[in-house]
Amino acid sequence: MEADPSKTGPLETSQVTASSAVPSDAATPEQTASTVELPVDWFDTDTYVNAVDLFLDKHGIDLILTAVLLVGALIADVVQRVVVRKLRNRADRDGHELRSVIAAAVTRPLGLGIWMTAITASIELYMPEDTRMVPVFYNYVSDARVLVIIALLAWFVARCLRRSEDVLVSRHNASNAEFDLTAIQAVIGFGVVVVWVVAVLVGIQSLGFNLTALLTIGGVGAAAIGFAAQDCVSNFFGGLMVLFNSPFKVGDWIQSPDRKMEGTVERIGLYATVVRSFDKRPIYVPNSIFLKAITVNPSRMTNRRIKFNLMLRYRDLDQVQAVSDDIKKMLTEHPEIDTSQTMLVNFTTYGDSSIDIMIYTFTKTTVWAKFEDVRSDVLVRIGAIVKQHGADFAFTTRTIEFAGTVPEEMQPLGASN
Repeated sequence: MEADPSKTGPLETSQVTASSAVPSDAATPEQTASTVELPVDWFDTDTYVNAVDLFLDKHGIDLILTAVLLVGALIADVVQRVVVRKLRNRADRDGHELRSVIAAAVTRPLGLGIWMTAITASIELYMPEDTRMVPVFYNYVSDARVLVIIALLAWFVARCLRRSEDVLVSRHNASNAEFDLTAIQAVIGFGVVVVWVVAVLVGIQSLGFNLTALLTIGGVGAAAIGFAAQDCVSNFFGGLMVLFNSPFKVGDWIQSPDRKMEGTVERIGLYATVVRSFDKRPIYVPNSIFLKAITVNPSRMTNRRIKFNLMLRYRDLDQVQAVSDDIKKMLTEHPEIDTSQTMLVNFTTYGDSSIDIMIYTFTKTTVWAKFEDVRSDVLVRIGAIVKQHGADFAFTTRTIEFAGTVPEEMQPLGASN
């Protein structure tokens, strides 16, 4: 039976059966399958109109299902955000920190998971075997969905760890709890790295790759990368040494005379340490610096020292012993002076223009602001003791003796030879 050309569109005429003269009931499978493809006119708008008509005929129901899936994903995302927000508020109100951490971490991964599920399910609706629309892409939809699920789970766990760190830091700042923030940050940072490494390995395994061979090749590649990136490796191991040896922790005041660096430690990372200088500027120090440079940690002082020379006039030589005894008695009775530490109040030397008494003692406090108050009080009391004995502080003086007559311009006013 002959086909009617008047009822055949441009897209349908692009394929003409080679055995069209043979009746349909007598056609063999080989004859039916054999086709001759005619060129398609891509510049003819009817070609695209017919293609859309054919697509709608095949996938009209699929389009409706796609709209339903996307609208359902939108509703599910909004609902989960509202529900999770209420759960988080209730957990914060009841003081359940674990529930609050989970609720805060799950919102974004769960929302993205809902949308990815809807999108991949919609794509699978358009995957008939005879489709000509990017068949290679369709072959990897299920694999992509698995990888996305693995990535979202890893993201959720990593967010839980980071939220836990924030909770611990807030608790420490609020109540000054007795735990090492440096160790907490190190463990959580290392945990996040482990989570993502495991996620990558699981994702590779899910794609059907030989994980053993990849790890072998990766070991060789890691050695090559490590040799090429020596500074990065040095900083990494420097960070590990800082974390394990703990020469300082978060909140400590540190100094490095070699690098002319001083400030308060804000964060210890696996690559760099953040130090906040006293003028509030952040200093990012590569951890390899701490393997080589001298680092002083004044925060771990047991006491602060007061040390200076008290210079009296030579005319007060008779009062030196009494002044020294009273100063030592005052220091011994002072409530902020640590008498268990070394205390020295001694006449040390005859200076160029003064009698020098060395004062050497330690305060109980290590807090800088309080130490300055204590030192100021000690200096005021020493001044009162000196005045009490009729002595006074020496000034730099110089006596010039002339062998002959003193020149007139150097004589005091009113004096004469």
